[in-house]
Amino acid sequence: PFIIDNNEIQVTASIGISIYPDDGREAATLIRKADIAMQRSRSLGMGESSIHSRTLDIQTQEHFWMKNDLARAISRDELFLNYQPIYDINQGEGELVGVEALLRWKNENGKIISPSKFIQLAERMGLIHSIGDWVLMNACKQNRKWQDQGHRPIYISVNISILQLEQPGFDRIVERILEESGLDPEYLHLEITETFFTQNYRMVNEAIGRLSRLGIRLSIDDFGTGYSSLSQLCQFNIHNLKIDRSFIDGVDNDENKSKIVKAVISLANSLKVGLIAEGVETRAQLNFLKNNECNIVQGYLFSKPIDTEQIERILIGYE
Repeated sequence: PFIIDNNEIQVTASIGISIYPDDGREAATLIRKADIAMQRSRSLGMGESSIHSRTLDIQTQEHFWMKNDLARAISRDELFLNYQPIYDINQGEGELVGVEALLRWKNENGKIISPSKFIQLAERMGLIHSIGDWVLMNACKQNRKWQDQGHRPIYISVNISILQLEQPGFDRIVERILEESGLDPEYLHLEITETFFTQNYRMVNEAIGRLSRLGIRLSIDDFGTGYSSLSQLCQFNIHNLKIDRSFIDGVDNDENKSKIVKAVISLANSLKVGLIAEGVETRAQLNFLKNNECNIVQGYLFSKPIDTEQIERILIGYE
């Protein structure tokens, strides 16, 4: 580190390497390919180095085309939602109580692209607000439509990013979407990843407070994977904790995981907040959760993410 005016400055380098003549014979070509490798190093974190390869060239081209296509995805009506059912297993074999709205992108070539491939890109391009608003509006409209069709009310859960939460007036955007869609706030849940709570405590707390006052229920997603302290957790106006799937996987035969999940269940009971287990895939996992009174679950044991019509068929089955 360097000391400047009594301040310690940490400097790191991201290095990209191209090799003559494998990567080119002209200086401009070698510099361009070294830059591609350097961008790869930056994405890996601080103080990394990368050597240019054909694979990096392909990834860069894909990134370029995805960037162009993503900017037009909304106007081309290429985005759509799938829904993963959420069940209350305290009711017989399980009763549908909610769904989680999951964003998908079908590009002009018909390829389905998962959010893990494009959400970070959308954040870097400044598109996350328009995409996030689209998801919220369409999720709320769809839930209201199910209610208008005479189906029993369920809640719809939507993931939001830290950039949305930090957006000035985000609560007013959500309020407008609820008004335009006609959905009662109690049927909208917003999911916020636990790691966000450590990034800007004061801002997150204030934003959650404003959203909560609208009547929306808020959940901490992927609980157990972040580093939020219990003292912070107690101060947030949170309604649900979602146990991360990494703890559910093997909970029935891994003593450490079972202890962690039992501790989270006890914590939720102490804080008087709801608890949802995600990633339930086996009957043994389900039995463990049921025996330990974690009754709200979602996962492939019940259903993978499905389309609107399939959710409607489930709802019709309750009539």
